[in-house]
Amino acid sequence: MKRISILLAILIYGMAVHAQDVRKSAAQVKDNDVGRAYDRNSLTVLLLNFPGERYMDDLRNVFGTLHVPDKFNDNLLEARYMDSPYRHEASGDQSAAIREMIVNRKISNAIIAKWFGKKPDGTYSDDLLKERGLYNAKDGDVMVANASSTKNRLSDQGERMISRSFIVVMDYDWVRSVPEILNGSDDKSRSMASFYRGKNGFAGQGKAYIFQLIWNDSIQAVFYSGFWASQTDDPSVIAAKNKAFNDARFDVRYLLSVTADGDGTQPNPETFLGKFSVQKTRDELFQKMVYSSIDYAVDKIEKKMEDFRVKVPIAEIHPIRVKIGRKEGLRVDHRYYVYEAVQTNQGIKMKRRGVIRATSKIGDNRQVSTGVSSENMISKFYQVAGRRLDVGMRLQQRNDVGIGINLGGITQTTGFSNFMISGGIEYNLSPLLSHIIRRIPHSIKLGVDFSYGTPKYPVDYNQVLPGFNPSSFSPAPSTQFNLTTTRWSFSLSKDFHFFRVMRFCPFIGYAMETAKFSQDVNYYYEYNQSAGTAKYNAIKKDTTYARINFFTVGAKLGINITSFMQLMIYFNALGPDYKHYDAGNKMPAIRNNWMEAGAFLHFEF
Repeated sequence: MKRISILLAILIYGMAVHAQDVRKSAAQVKDNDVGRAYDRNSLTVLLLNFPGERYMDDLRNVFGTLHVPDKFNDNLLEARYMDSPYRHEASGDQSAAIREMIVNRKISNAIIAKWFGKKPDGTYSDDLLKERGLYNAKDGDVMVANASSTKNRLSDQGERMISRSFIVVMDYDWVRSVPEILNGSDDKSRSMASFYRGKNGFAGQGKAYIFQLIWNDSIQAVFYSGFWASQTDDPSVIAAKNKAFNDARFDVRYLLSVTADGDGTQPNPETFLGKFSVQKTRDELFQKMVYSSIDYAVDKIEKKMEDFRVKVPIAEIHPIRVKIGRKEGLRVDHRYYVYEAVQTNQGIKMKRRGVIRATSKIGDNRQVSTGVSSENMISKFYQVAGRRLDVGMRLQQRNDVGIGINLGGITQTTGFSNFMISGGIEYNLSPLLSHIIRRIPHSIKLGVDFSYGTPKYPVDYNQVLPGFNPSSFSPAPSTQFNLTTTRWSFSLSKDFHFFRVMRFCPFIGYAMETAKFSQDVNYYYEYNQSAGTAKYNAIKKDTTYARINFFTVGAKLGINITSFMQLMIYFNALGPDYKHYDAGNKMPAIRNNWMEAGAFLHFEF
C-alpha cells in the first residue's frame, strides 16, 4: 500500500507539472504545401448563443441535429452551442474572447476526449483513431503497408490527424423572415428587399470564426504519459489521471474569420417557379438557411486556407482520373490546379502545369481503402488550361466562384456600322444543380448580356418611293437614320473543352431590344409623282422606333490567353422575329441581317 501511495504521489506531481497549461508545449503548425500528403480534416461546429435574441431558439434546435459535410471527419460534440462571451453591441475583433472561451470551457478537452474515445469511467480507447486512420489511408498507403511489416501502422495515421482538428464557431448577428425583410427599416433589409420579393422563408448573415487545436508530438507524449488510462489500471490511477485531464488546458490557435451568409427561402406557391416545387415547412426552411450558411463559410475557408484543400496525385491520363470522390466532398466542376515537382538550385519546387475540373463522374469512395480502387471509386476530370499532364503530378483543390465576365463587341455581318459594345456575366449552374441531379453534365451556364450601340442606317428613297427626288422637297428628307439601340439577352450554354486550351460553347437565348432615334428625322413615306407632292413624318429625337423580342441560337469558340482569361469569337443567328424593324407605314422599315458575329474577352472567377 505504501508503494502504491508513493507511486501515486509521483504520478500526480508529474501530471500537475504537465497539466498547469499544456499550451506551453505547443508549437505553431505550419501551413501545408502542395507536395505534402493530404489528410482528412476533422470539424467541430459550435453556435454562439445569445439568450433572448431573435430566432435563437430556432438556431439552437437546428444545431442540435447538425451534421458536417462528407469531406470532414465528424468531431461534433454533445454541446452544440455555448453562451457568447460578448454581446452583439460590442465592436471590434472578438476572436480572442472566443479563443479563451473554447479553452476555459474545455471545448478543446472534449475534442481530444472524442479522438481518444474517453469513457465515463475515465478510460480511453483507440478505436476511433484506428477507424479514421484506415479511412484516411490511400491506395498507395495500403500497398506499401501490405508489402512491409508496417500494416498495423495504417491505423496510426489517426494520431497525426488529431492536429487537423478545426473548430468553426458560428455567430449569427442578423436573421430575418422574408416578411421582416420586406417590411424592415434597417439597412440590410432595405438593401435585400428586392431580391426576396415573391419568396418565403428566412435569410441570415453572420461570421464564422475558425480555430485549430494545437497538437504535436510533445503534447501527445504528455497525453499518453499523464492522462491515458486503460481498464487494466488501478481505479485510483484512473481517477487521478481523469482529474488531471479535466484540469488541463489544451490550447487552440485562431486562424481567420469569414462571412457566413445563409439563404433558406423558396418561391411563393402562386409564382411561376413556386407552382413547380413542393413547399417546404418553416422548420425545413430555417434548417436550409443554417446549412447554407455553414456551406458558404466552408467554401470561403477552402479558398483561403491551405489545410482545407484536397491534394492528391493524378492516377491516370487520357482521360484524367484521380482517386478522390465523395469522401473528399468532390462535386462537378470543382477546380484543381496541377503541379509538378521540379529540381532547381534552391531545391525541389512545385510548378503549376495545368488546371482541371471534375466531370459528373464522381467516384463514391466512402469506404476503407483496400489498395485497389474499383471503377466506381475513381473520379474523372477534364483539362481547361495548361500543358500536357502526366501520372503522378499533384492536384490541389482551388475552388472558384463559378462566375464569368464578358467584355467585347458584336456586329451584324452587314458591316461595322451596326457595331455594338457588349458586356455580360455568366454563372456555372452545374455545381448547384448537382445537389439535385447527381449526373448533371459539367459546364452548363446561365448568361445575362447587355449590348449598346448607335447603328446608322441609310435610306434608299429610290427603292422606298420610286421616282422620288429628295433634293426637291423641304424640309430636306433624312437619308440616314441614327438609332440608339440597347439589348438585354439571356442564354443557356454548354462548354466543350478540347486541345487543353480551347473550348466550344453552343447556346440558345432570348433577347429584348429597344431602338430610339438619336436625332430628329424627316421621313417621307408617301409620294404622288403626278402631282409632285409628298407626305412626311417629322420624328423627334428619343422617339421609340421599335421594341422587339426574339430567340437566338449560336456558338462561341475560345482559346486561352491565361488560365482565367480567354479570347472568344462569337456567332449568333437571330430568330424569325428579328427580320426587320417595322413600326408602321410612317416609320422606316429597316431590314437587318439575320447573322451576328463578335469577339470578346472572357474572365473567370
